Amino acid sequence: MTHLPRLSTLIVSPLLLVAPLLAAVQDDEVAAEPTQEEEAEAKAPAPPKAKVRKRLQGSLPLSWSEQLTWRSIGPANMGGRITSMDVHPNDASTYWVGTAGGGVLKTTNNGVTYEHQFTNQDTSSIGAVAVSPSNPDQVWVGTGENNPRNSVSWGDGIYKSYDGGASWHHMGLGDSFQISTIIVHPENPDVVYVGALGHLWGPNPERGLFKTTDGGKSWEKVLFVDDLTGVIDIRMQPGNPEVLLVATYERERDLYCSNDPAKKWGPGSGLYRTADGGATFTKVTDGLPSVTLGRIGIDWYVADPNVVYAVVESERITQDRPNAPYMGLNGESAGAVGARMTAVTEDGPAAESGFKKDDILVRFDGNTVLGWDSLVDSLLDYKAEDKVEVEVVRDKETVTFEFTLGSRPVEEDNTDSLGYPSSGPFGGGLGGQRENIQDQQGEEGHEHGGLFRSDDAGLTWTRINSVNPRPMYYSEVRVDPSDSNHIYVLGTSLYRSKDGGKTFTSDGHDGSVHVDHHAMWVDPRDGRHIMLGNDGGLYVTWDRMENWDHHNHVAIGQFYNITCDPTPDYMVYGGLQDNGSWGGPNRSYSGQGTLNTDWISVGGGDGFVCRVDPEDPDLVYYESQNGGMGRRNLRTGQGGSARPSSPRGSRSRFNWNTPFILSNANSRIFYSAGNRVFKSLDRGNKGRAISPDIARTERGTATSLAESPSNPDILYVGTDDGALWTTRDGGQEWIDLFALNAPEEEEATDEEPAEGDDADDGAGAPAATEGAAPKAQAVAWRGLGLLMSDDPISGHWECEITENRGGENEELQFTLDLVLAADGKLTGTAKASVGSGELAAGAWDPEAKSLSFTFKPGDVLFSFKAALDKGKLKGSISVADGTVTYDFEGQRDGEAAKDQEVAEPEEEVIEPEEVEKPEEVEEPEAQQEPEVTEPKKDDDDKGKDKPKPKKFIKDTIDQLLPGRFYVSSITPSAHKKDWVYVTFDAH
Repeated sequence: MTHLPRLSTLIVSPLLLVAPLLAAVQDDEVAAEPTQEEEAEAKAPAPPKAKVRKRLQGSLPLSWSEQLTWRSIGPANMGGRITSMDVHPNDASTYWVGTAGGGVLKTTNNGVTYEHQFTNQDTSSIGAVAVSPSNPDQVWVGTGENNPRNSVSWGDGIYKSYDGGASWHHMGLGDSFQISTIIVHPENPDVVYVGALGHLWGPNPERGLFKTTDGGKSWEKVLFVDDLTGVIDIRMQPGNPEVLLVATYERERDLYCSNDPAKKWGPGSGLYRTADGGATFTKVTDGLPSVTLGRIGIDWYVADPNVVYAVVESERITQDRPNAPYMGLNGESAGAVGARMTAVTEDGPAAESGFKKDDILVRFDGNTVLGWDSLVDSLLDYKAEDKVEVEVVRDKETVTFEFTLGSRPVEEDNTDSLGYPSSGPFGGGLGGQRENIQDQQGEEGHEHGGLFRSDDAGLTWTRINSVNPRPMYYSEVRVDPSDSNHIYVLGTSLYRSKDGGKTFTSDGHDGSVHVDHHAMWVDPRDGRHIMLGNDGGLYVTWDRMENWDHHNHVAIGQFYNITCDPTPDYMVYGGLQDNGSWGGPNRSYSGQGTLNTDWISVGGGDGFVCRVDPEDPDLVYYESQNGGMGRRNLRTGQGGSARPSSPRGSRSRFNWNTPFILSNANSRIFYSAGNRVFKSLDRGNKGRAISPDIARTERGTATSLAESPSNPDILYVGTDDGALWTTRDGGQEWIDLFALNAPEEEEATDEEPAEGDDADDGAGAPAATEGAAPKAQAVAWRGLGLLMSDDPISGHWECEITENRGGENEELQFTLDLVLAADGKLTGTAKASVGSGELAAGAWDPEAKSLSFTFKPGDVLFSFKAALDKGKLKGSISVADGTVTYDFEGQRDGEAAKDQEVAEPEEEVIEPEEVEKPEEVEEPEAQQEPEVTEPKKDDDDKGKDKPKPKKFIKDTIDQLLPGRFYVSSITPSAHKKDWVYVTFDAH
């Protein structure tokens, strides 16, 4: 470790942050004499030795870690992500389950009890589990879950057990990173195939399809596309182990915490077939999309080995068909015959051809129009620029004219944040494609991907359905081994078909079952018996999905973060992946230990950081994804949002896992960080920006935030795009720690800012100073309010459905980020369960205090109308031209803060500047001063009137690192003033 003034750095790999630091021994540690048991074991024949870990210099000895004792306190209310499962070939009550972060579970009694296996290995992230059909005592585990999500963990190769999972031996492929699939030969347990995905953040050679013929002692790479492409799925033909289908997958993440990977598909993705056990491969293309592919999932039909299914992702997913016609009309059926025009798009094809609102279209190109749906369906036979004769009834008269079909208008920004095309008319949410719309996608519909079937063992393919939910996260298909009418496609919902894939429904379970499904096993002896693995754990049905049993008695939740309250019998709080934020006691006095019923839910969504007010242990802060911060008083039940509003005229970004802290000096002071640092003096209410934009890129956001324990004016913040900042005056001035030696810019005059001057970023936030010395002049912030008296609309609105007419009776929450321009134009974004995106046709009427806009996350148009009523936004949402109407109510963040002030007892708010600073901690050794190099003085004293060059500071962070990296954590020392420890993620 290198000591720096105000900064110490730890440059580490994330893999070294966990158990290896405790499990390693020092190089100079003396080896203990072997025991009699160890000598006997050494003489006895044994399976291959486990790999030897490289010792870490200066690491803690094992004797230290052995003094720690651990006990599980749960919770098991929810599970964690299940990634794989396999069942004993002769006993369906015995099976193994692989988890994304909880290792391997084994049961021998149909899940009544589970044993945690794989507990002493270097990773707990599992990608694949496989049991040898001919020797069930041999179990294989591939580490590193196979999903390219932002919550992914990775592994260190493949393991083998010779005793049903009681012990494990590392069998190589240590740099495979993620293993997707393991296939064991049905008769020869020494022949095994392994699909390795490889590094997720860049290229590496240890990826592709590997084969062993000696039980894992050696491996041959039998299929390799390139160092960017791995294998996502393998399936062996029933009854013929020489025939395999292998799906390759090119994917890659960048440094940001977006849901989707930066690369969802690539030229390396495809489907390959071998008929000689991997000696040769042929790329399969007949009937599959000819465009670039993404993730592919495969399953054979056991009863007929010639039949195989594949769910295929294509770069054309959700998009409209080429040259698709566009009318510029909205309508509804007018009765037994005809379609009434409810809206005619201004300057659209219909308007230019002569259509008017309330026209009833009765004939289209010589055919009688039976209704609006039949009219839309008939457009499949036409393309843009086709001319047709239409007949309409207008004011009780028949009018005939020529209608020229147009092309769908392309929006100016028709891409998402990753540069991919925005979801098209066939989108089903989160990048997936809807089911049962294959007939609407035209003759070339297979180019959009979906579910395909082969009747010749994978040589040629035919698309049978458009279904493909969020392929990068799922892409799993299963067919009942005894009845091909029953096909299942896993997604956020569970899709099932009872007619061989012609139609699918998303009703594989009710609301009691967790969503996000990744693994499924269908009993080959009884198709009614199915096991399902999802982000909520393991579920079992014995009646083909009519009823599900949740095995919620294993603690495999995926905690992002945990904390404790300050009481002697402390509570433990934490946020879990896709399972919200929870709190529970560290012990129980009931004699039964901590139970599921002892745990309480604090917040929903994906849970991350929790904080407990040290002055009031009943006040708990929590968050969900992308900055959804809030608080809850467990004693009174009161709560509120802690998400800050954006500075006027700007939009804030927050990380998937947003950092926030409570001040050490005053726990009412709440800091959070996105692309700016925000401060609230009132427990998250009225948060305002105290920094400029701290990100280096348009997508960058804060990943770590810290306050000095010895001086509350000193803050540090780091981002995912490699920025590291500090302020030493409570946010008045910010210093870029990567630019301490950057040349100083000339001082700008009042009349004209110097080129590149960033003194005011236009968002009412303080400026950044690159390379600023400690004595640099601070930039004062004017402290502009976030809720301006002349702008009652701009800001972040939390909205909720209050009543609906004509739709499902379900609670629906959504958010609006609105920006009002001087000309009354309203812009912004909406985020809801149906999708997110930009608002269109926004308008604000200041006299009526009303607004209107439209929002189209997919192929359905949502029309909003609302008015201000005592600070709240109240109005209605019309879906599909009035087919369904919802009433909603919204509250702006700042207004919610006002309400919270009334609800909570008044307390004096102490500014950090008024807090008496704690006494400085006695330092164990003298503070090291930075080494500086001063320029030599000229003997002739030339240029003495010129400003002196800035002193060069040695060992700054930019000199110690080869570049900028993701800032994983920042920890100011509680013992040494001005010391801070920073970890960087360089994967």
